[in-house]
Amino acid sequence: MKKYRAGIDIGSTTVKLVVLDENEQILFGEYRRHHAHTQQTLAKLLKEAQLKLGECALQLKITGSGSCGKNMTWEYYSGGDLIFYGSGAMYDYTVEDLPWGEFADYICAVKMADKITSISAYAFANCIRLQQARLSRSLTEIPVSAFQNGVSLE
Repeated sequence: MKKYRAGIDIGSTTVKLVVLDENEQILFGEYRRHHAHTQQTLAKLLKEAQLKLGECALQLKITGSGSCGKNMTWEYYSGGDLIFYGSGAMYDYTVEDLPWGEFADYICAVKMADKITSISAYAFANCIRLQQARLSRSLTEIPVSAFQNGVSLE
């Protein structure tokens, strides 16, 4: 079976997939708007890649990113890091609409820029593997529900 490397980027509006051969030549590269249906859109892209490339094994690297405040962005890396950049307040979210919610089962560490002043309720809810959190020194409060369900911080 052929083995390739693949990169997946899930952004605030699109899902991107690129598949590389052993010489780092692009064999497949596409992106689609996901309209808040990231899993379904990614599944379609993976199916398209399989139709083009045939049966193969993929070594995956996954990232995600987007906006989460007026002056704030987030990035997720497949090693389990969720990083927040910028300043000011995080938008308010529910458990169901967290932009990084698709990665909750894989988040191991949270890192936050020092000029971030607030986080949403449920910001890290259901992050069952979360073990480290470096929060902003500028936070004025941390909602009780921010670390709901299974967090075991050091």
